Amino acid sequence: MGIHLTEGSSKPRTGGRTVRWARWVSLAMFAYLTSTIVVMASERVYWYWGGVTAGNIFEIALFYLIPTLAGLWAMALIPATRIHQVVLAGAVFAFVVEGVLTPIIYADGPFPVLAALFVGWHGMLAFAGFWYLTRKLLVEGRRRTLVTAAAVVGGLWGFWAIVASLADPPAEIAGAAVMSPPEFAAYAFVVGAVLAVAHWGIGFVWPDEGWRPGRIATAILVLGSLAYMAVAVLPAVPWAPLKLAALLGATAWLARRSRAGIPAGEPSVIARLAGEVRLRDTVVLLAMPATASVVYLLAWSADLPDVVLSVGYWVFVAAQVIGGGWAFTWAARRSVRSMA
Repeated sequence: MGIHLTEGSSKPRTGGRTVRWARWVSLAMFAYLTSTIVVMASERVYWYWGGVTAGNIFEIALFYLIPTLAGLWAMALIPATRIHQVVLAGAVFAFVVEGVLTPIIYADGPFPVLAALFVGWHGMLAFAGFWYLTRKLLVEGRRRTLVTAAAVVGGLWGFWAIVASLADPPAEIAGAAVMSPPEFAAYAFVVGAVLAVAHWGIGFVWPDEGWRPGRIATAILVLGSLAYMAVAVLPAVPWAPLKLAALLGATAWLARRSRAGIPAGEPSVIARLAGEVRLRDTVVLLAMPATASVVYLLAWSADLPDVVLSVGYWVFVAAQVIGGGWAFTWAARRSVRSMA
């Protein structure tokens, strides 16, 4: 159904019904585990109110399948071979999360501030960081770099959780109480464990280099996205398709240009990241909840004044906007330069 193998693949182009179903199940699990990984950053690290259970982990990963597939489709269709192309695919993921699933990206009208903010969090932290870079370090066996990065991200997470939960109005709207340090530690380690297990499991279903979406599968994804957007977004923001088309159109144009100058036959990112990793290697990701719990405890114990919480919150927000804007601009320049 719109998924083909490239010429020269050791696998048959056609096969029995069992082979086709096994292929589909494997790709479905790959997409779902990717969604599980990115949602850990996009939602569970971003805010914790509502807690975490097996049920809501399963549900929110399903909810994120549309933007996850959009990001994966972008990588496969470019096809992405360099980091700036991964950034562009991450931007597609971000725009679909906040422009198709929710109308948040339209709150600033025609301006790109919220687009940059969500490229910074969804695109860079969740897609390029939690999924791509983490997977790359695991496949390359760079455990020391991975544990260092996990600890740094965990420290930022712990402080963000304090300032966001005490300074961000959505915490009050949700009616959720601020977690105590032991409660946050338990929550953080569940998130870390899910991330570690998902990164271990995805290696068993990672697609080979012959994977690419076909026209039928792409049409289903596009039509499904438009149908959901028509229900979730258009009633509140009738002009939303104009802004979304501009964002995705610009990204698609850059993605096409990014292919110029790249040697034919260069393995794609998806192909290079194929392979199984050991569970004991993914467990080092627990350095993230460990440092997050310590920083959260220290910030909690310090009883920070409101002005510090407010400043800390807006510094994080500004970093997301600046980081996302810079990342997209850098990827755009790299893509245009590749034409020369």
